[in-house]
Amino acid sequence: MSTTSHSAAPAAPSFSVAAWDAQHPLDDIALREILSNARVIAVGESAHFIDELSDARADIVAALVREFGVDDLALEIGHDEAPLVEDWLSGQRTEELRSLVGPLTFALYGTFLVGLRAPLPRHRRVRVLGVDLPNSLTIEPSLAPFATLLDAIDPAAAELLHQAREVAGRVVGGSAAASAASWLDVEVDAAAFDAVVVVASATTDPAAATLGLD
Repeated sequence: MSTTSHSAAPAAPSFSVAAWDAQHPLDDIALREILSNARVIAVGESAHFIDELSDARADIVAALVREFGVDDLALEIGHDEAPLVEDWLSGQRTEELRSLVGPLTFALYGTFLVGLRAPLPRHRRVRVLGVDLPNSLTIEPSLAPFATLLDAIDPAAAELLHQAREVAGRVVGGSAAASAASWLDVEVDAAAFDAVVVVASATTDPAAATLGLD
């Protein structure tokens, strides 16, 4: 047993709220003091797919936008989906959210985003940042907009992208586990598989895409 003494970690800011007011979720004085000096605010959840938690998180984020001037929203979604969600939140896109994003994104964020859209001020645009890999249930939709980019900057890579999209179209599933299993059923040659890896990875950073495809 070690006898080395360790200093205690500094205590994290804490507070308690007696009652939840969905119309004024940030009225607690202690909470406002913590938020007033914050540069990054993380709004998490204790479990996925709980509507009440998603609704509460939407109320909090909308209040942060209105009252604290927050204008960047980082979500656990793919880089390619972020502009679509941003346009949808601003009202620029009128389609159903389900038709714009992949099934995993909608399952995780559908309730939250629908609840967030209505109270957001329309005169202020919130920038949405995708900080995750492309949707894991099916990657083909992430490659589709990439085709337009490649046509403009690297037409010679068209065949590589065609191979990648053909293979990616067979990777589908209603859950991450089901999609992962579908890779086992994909019979492709080494060149086609490499195309999927290169192109799918590049969708997270279009600016770097030509480095891997030139």
